[in-house]
Amino acid sequence: MNKKFYRGDRRGNETQPEMHYSSGLITKLIQGGNPKYINQNGLLKTICMHIHQEDEIEKSFYRKSHYLSISESIDVAKFYLAGGKDDELVLTPKYLESKYLFIFDFNDENVTQISDYIYRIEYRCNRNLIEGHSPDTLAFSLLQNEPCQFCNKENYHSLLLINVVDLLKSNIHYEKSENALLNAQRDKEWLLLPTDYYSKLYGFSAIIPRADFWSANIYRLKTERERVLEETFTGTWIY
Repeated sequence: MNKKFYRGDRRGNETQPEMHYSSGLITKLIQGGNPKYINQNGLLKTICMHIHQEDEIEKSFYRKSHYLSISESIDVAKFYLAGGKDDELVLTPKYLESKYLFIFDFNDENVTQISDYIYRIEYRCNRNLIEGHSPDTLAFSLLQNEPCQFCNKENYHSLLLINVVDLLKSNIHYEKSENALLNAQRDKEWLLLPTDYYSKLYGFSAIIPRADFWSANIYRLKTERERVLEETFTGTWIY
């Protein structure tokens, strides 16, 4: 596989894209979701719940979902990050942005197919990519010097890359597949699922740390006033 994917996101979303500078990409599991939920309910069921929600149980899962949606289409990603106003996007200096385009570049070196339509990516995080949420160079230089608590000479970070459209087509008999498939086809959607397992959580992490296979372009809308540095994030780091 040699393929690029895209994700559009906005400041203030539950996935906290403004945290990507230091913490990486964050799923809504961080909002108090159950790390064991996918193990207890299965991939197919939870994939459908992430893509199309009908009842309160499905909506509750989506609000704390383990998955990150990505798209084969940069146009789809820009539509979502700009709220349909992608013709108004302008590149913005670091820390002054409100919109994020995340770009994923997967290739045969880091992707292994483990079953039909599901791939496993093993990787090491890159601490040198860690930055601060403001021009405070001391803050992010200290984080760069901290060793990763998970990956080392023997261990790797990992995640699943899921071809949603073809997976749902092959399971169209499942009662929840049809509506989810329509949404996935519209958005040319794939899913990412972080699979760093933490025994103290009895489940998966909510974080995809800074790594060489993904990057970010940052924007605001022409109609938005420019942010000022005093408005940027000054909170705590997420590990």
